Amino acid sequence: MLLSSLAESVYWFGRYMERTESTARLILVNDNLLLDIPPHCNPGWAPLLQITGSKDDFYKHYETSCERDVIRYLVLDSENNPGAMLASIDHARENMRTTRALFPKPIWEVINALHDYVKEHGYTALSPGQRYRFLRQVIDYCHLLTGKLAASMSHDQIFAFSQMGFNLERADMTSRVIDVRAQNLLHAQDEDLRPFDDLLWKSILDSLAAWQMYRRHAHIRINAVQVLHFLLQDRQFPRAINHCLLQLEQSLYSLAVNDTPRHALLEAQKLVRTVNIPGIVDASLHHFIDDLQLQFMAIHAEISARYFDAQDEPAELAERVIAAESSDGTAPATQLAEDADV
Repeated sequence: MLLSSLAESVYWFGRYMERTESTARLILVNDNLLLDIPPHCNPGWAPLLQITGSKDDFYKHYETSCERDVIRYLVLDSENNPGAMLASIDHARENMRTTRALFPKPIWEVINALHDYVKEHGYTALSPGQRYRFLRQVIDYCHLLTGKLAASMSHDQIFAFSQMGFNLERADMTSRVIDVRAQNLLHAQDEDLRPFDDLLWKSILDSLAAWQMYRRHAHIRINAVQVLHFLLQDRQFPRAINHCLLQLEQSLYSLAVNDTPRHALLEAQKLVRTVNIPGIVDASLHHFIDDLQLQFMAIHAEISARYFDAQDEPAELAERVIAAESSDGTAPATQLAEDADV
């Protein structure tokens, strides 16, 4: 049996590590995109604040969304931004520290190396000439860690909770990227941007490391319907929302309990699989993503109520989680339920 406090720490470790990689990838892709678009019509850095859900909080501490301030906020400013890359790594490391006896030693070594690297070299993200190297190194560390998890760790309850965290965070980030980037494209009034539509759709795919796999599966040039179909409904691509939900379902079933919390998960799967993509492209994509993100919050609430906080009813916990995540887009480093067992 696994203590609920340990299960929760492992789950949040997975979420924070996935958040770290996603933040690095978003900055890297946006940096490359701005090099290809004329300065008078490029989208700037503000979309990254929308994707990460930190726009309102950012303007409490910074006056304008200039390149240097946005990158500082997203990478280094853990004091003002609980979702900053450095803050996510600190939280992941703390959750790993409390559960390090459950993991192979190389996992602890990798996250320590990542933590030290970002602390020492994070300032280089502020320099356009050094940014690519820094961000690629962060992404490589994250891939090294997930590879070591998959190859050197028993695929037991502990592994299942970490994968639940990875996949739920990944599905959430994919939905955020689709929402902000696609809405900017579909409703853009600037005629100057129309020649760059293909490039902007490609940036959505690049943000999710999906460009080459999209080309393999779609076999046609980029268009909105096919990109959304791939990122929402594909069953095989790791960052497609449908795939993430399938992996989450497998992790839940591997725990082998009689009351698996899967109601919200089934609702999310149904929402993704049955959506009429051509019908939502022009008008209702944003509303669809809002509904989907509410389901992700409900999935987290059901998991928390069942495995982490046995004293709360799932509906009550869902209300608290949705309210908390709506306020700042983050969650605490760990939420311990000392007395309950999984």
